Parts: sequence; structure tokens; C-alpha cells
Amino acid sequence: MLDFDKRREISGQVIKHIDNSLPSLASAILNGYSIALEGWRRGLHLAMKLSYEREEDSRIFWFTLSDEEGTSFDFNSAAPSIMTDEARTNCKNKELTKKPLKEKGVPHAEGSFFQSDSSNEAMIKYANQLGYPVVVKPNDGYGGKGITTDIQNDQQLIKALDEIKEIAANSKIIIEKCFTGYDYRVYVIEDEVIASVQRVPANVTGDGESTLKELIDAKNKIRIKNNGPSNKKKIGIDEELKNTLEEKQLRLDTILPKGELVFLKKKANVSSGGESIDVTDELSVEYKQIAINAVKAIEGLHLGAVDLLIDEDKGTAIVLEINTKPGLDIQMYPTFGQARDIPAKIIDYLFPDTINYDRKSSRRMYFDFNSVYSMCYKRTIFEKVEVPDIPHNIILKRYFITVPKKFQKKFPRAVQRIAHRYRISGSLKRQPDKMTLIMAGSSDNVQTMIDLVKDILDGYNEPHTISEQSRTRPVRQGFDII
Repeated sequence: MLDFDKRREISGQVIKHIDNSLPSLASAILNGYSIALEGWRRGLHLAMKLSYEREEDSRIFWFTLSDEEGTSFDFNSAAPSIMTDEARTNCKNKELTKKPLKEKGVPHAEGSFFQSDSSNEAMIKYANQLGYPVVVKPNDGYGGKGITTDIQNDQQLIKALDEIKEIAANSKIIIEKCFTGYDYRVYVIEDEVIASVQRVPANVTGDGESTLKELIDAKNKIRIKNNGPSNKKKIGIDEELKNTLEEKQLRLDTILPKGELVFLKKKANVSSGGESIDVTDELSVEYKQIAINAVKAIEGLHLGAVDLLIDEDKGTAIVLEINTKPGLDIQMYPTFGQARDIPAKIIDYLFPDTINYDRKSSRRMYFDFNSVYSMCYKRTIFEKVEVPDIPHNIILKRYFITVPKKFQKKFPRAVQRIAHRYRISGSLKRQPDKMTLIMAGSSDNVQTMIDLVKDILDGYNEPHTISEQSRTRPVRQGFDII
């Protein structure tokens, strides 16, 4: 059995080459951006577009990665086109998911499906036949929406059904046996587990002095400083939290004894205040094989995230669902433990010839996602925006420059023209006492540009200075005057 407290000893790590190359707009769609960035850095051609998805009532980030040999894959967020449409449908529709799992002998929860307009009486009757506790969830939901777990009696079931019918008006409702255990997400590519995290519901630990409300407020102040989009989400004081406390005979003004851990919710969603703990190296071979078998059971899937419920005391596990477009940030930015570079593994799988690319050079630059995204937003849903390819043999340079006062307006325009001509990315930042020039590009072009800049300064025939400083942080593609 794995030690829960020990798992939380190591603070969450980050993947630096992604974290320090994350534009403001990209954090909301980290899945697709991080995969697109990894492919682009390897020299793959990148094209992007946005489309409107009526079912989710939102714009969806699509992109295409292709190489010079003609290999090409379209991506809907983290889902590449190597997944067949049938496989995606089978994973989204939980009724369709259960059939191949059962045929292949992959353990999963016993349950049945009901139309949303089915009578409560029919569903209560089935729940009693199945035996409490049960779980209620929508057939085609995602992100934990509409799911109620650990339903113990008819009254709780009626309340859960009333709630889910508002969310899943046009969807079937699943009632299935509730299993005890811990929630795990396991990312699989073919026969290999790439990453695995234990997902822990929102929780606080007592200090013997603070109320539950004060402990929640204190933890939320810590969460906002965390790395990763989901880890920053606060613990909300919602109905789920209030109901959970009521079942534990606790209130928000209860003072917890020092060292007492209390789970505030039943669902282990990191985005609602939970935590993710990396267990990739600790998870047993048997549990990993269940996840691998689940992906294999869905014909045409190849890769995806499998949600497992594991009872470590009994040594059993069941598949809860399979995700084709999972949130990768809980494994790229775990609350505790080692970060796992899933985007790199996806590109390794789809474009194996790129595995040995020059990582050190390519990770010195990232493409201008904000500008490309804005361009996509303004165009029709059928138009793609081509992203300029990454240069080869990238070097970084930074210079502090003092420019004669009467040339301070003219100089930036001259520098920008040179940067565009030689495909140099970076910026020229104007400050009261100096200018800071940052450059990223091929070594030959960067050297040519700095020689030309020095020529311009010498041509002014007035006192000036130029000094080189170190630069290690990646540079955004394009050149700006700031």
C-alpha cells in the first residue's frame, strides 16, 4: 500500500521549457498549446484555427502538425486524428464505453442506463436491486459535472436525480454501483503508461485553533500561488462542500483538532480545489496494465487518459471512464511530485523521427500564440493561420545600449527593420537611461544584426555604449519595440 502522507512530501514540479514559454492566452488551453509548441520546436509545420462547437457552446482550438515527408495529424485540443471518430464517440458516451470493456474483461462498475425522462420510481427500484451505495452521472458528461457519488439511500438518490436532470436534460442517466477507493488518472500511449496521478478531493488539516472556514481561506491563499491552471482554482464553498460537512457532522465554524485531515468534497477534481499527486513510478504493474487494457479495448483509440478507482487495501481497481481530451495540466503541474512531459511523449509517438531534435537550441524560442489566436478569432471557422517555422541553431543575446539623445526616435525603427530582414525575434525596450536589445535567431543572423546595429551607432559619430549581458529565458517569435 502506498503512503498517502509520504506522497505529499515533494512539492509539485513544473516543466520549465513549457512554463517559461506560456503566453497569457495559452494558459486557458494549455493542452493544445503545449503539444503544438513541442511539435513546432521540433521543426514540424504548424497551422491553427478556431471552430465553434455547438454542444460545448465554445470555440475549440484546432491545429495541424505536419512534417516534410507528408505525415500530418489534426488535433482537437489534446486529441490527435490518429484516434478514430468512432473511438472518440465510444469514450464520450459511457454506455458505449462499457460494452468493449466488458467484452475484453476490463474491470468496470456494474450499472444501467436510463432516459432522462424516466420515472424516479424506476431508477430507485434499480438502485435498490443493485444495492446502495450507488453513483449517478450523465452518460456523456465531462469534468465531473452532474456526478454524485456515495449515494446511501432513496432520499439522497432523489436529490441527485433532481440535480442531474437539470444538467442532462437530453442525455441518458447512469446509475452504477459505488466502489470505495482512491481516484487515479493514468495517461496511456499504446502499451506504455506515460503518467499517473492520484487525485485527492479538496481538504484541510486542522491546527487546533482555526475554524474550517478559516482553514479553507488560508489554503485558498496558498493555492492561488500554485503552478498550473487547475492548482490555482480555489476551494469553493458550494452545496457539495456543505453536504459533505453535514454528513461528517461538521460546520464551517468547527475548530479542527491539530493534525486532523478532513476531506471537504467527494469528487476529486483538482479544478474544484483538489490536489494531484504524481505516482507514476509507484503505481503497481497490475494497475497500470488495467489502464493499458482499457485503452486497447476501444478500437482505434491508441492513447488517452484512464480514470481508475483503486482500493489499495483490497488490491482491486475498476475503470471509471476513458478521456480522449483530458486536462493534461494535473500531470504536467502536479500539486505534489514529479511533472510529466506528456506533450513530448505524444510527439515522440506520432513523429518518431523528431525524437533526437536539438532541444537546447529549440527551447530558446516559442511562437507568438497570442497574435495567432487573435488572428484565428477574427477569421472564419474554415481558415487556418500558418505559424512561421522555427529557425535552426537558435542563440540568445541581450545588449544594454545607450543611444545619443537626438537619435533615440530613429534608432528603434532602424533596429526593427534589421530584425525583420534577418528573421530575428526579440525586442528593443526603451528606458530613460538605456535601451535593452534582446535577440533570438540563427547564430549567423544574430551576429549579422549586432554588427549592423554597431555600424548604425558608430555612424551617429556621437558617444554611445553597447554591452552584452546574459540571456537564458526563451524569446517569443516576432520582434517588438517596447
